[in-house]
Amino acid sequence: MNDHSYKAGQAAFTENIKMTVYVKGVLVYGQEPTGAAVRQSNQEVVTGEKESLSSKEEISGLTVKALNNPVTGNEATFIVKAAPGERVQVILADVSGKVIGKMEFIQSSPEERKSISFRNTVQGMLFLKVNTQKETKTIQLLASVGNYGH
Repeated sequence: MNDHSYKAGQAAFTENIKMTVYVKGVLVYGQEPTGAAVRQSNQEVVTGEKESLSSKEEISGLTVKALNNPVTGNEATFIVKAAPGERVQVILADVSGKVIGKMEFIQSSPEERKSISFRNTVQGMLFLKVNTQKETKTIQLLASVGNYGH
């Protein structure tokens, strides 16, 4: 079969990394036939052709993990693993692409815990995009019911 997303032998619905989802023309989930991006777990989207599909394998370079997902309140907390000295830019956006939080820092240790605050956002899907000079990672967050941003 010549269908990139076809999974032979599937009797029930399962996650399929070969199905792609775009928001405003930007790939936010899945893997194109060329290997542009893959989702590693419920919390990670990894860009690059040579990344692993398993969330259990160690990845060299930039990694991002949400600590409070779903987000309750108006602050998302996450861990960034990157090389010390790297400039890291973080952008939090809603599904329409509207930026609702930004921060920038220099990575001082291999693993850092960070939080980004946001206000007046609707509940639902959020995207936390983390950039270094060499890599970009995006994780999906869910702003849960009762998250009204005070």
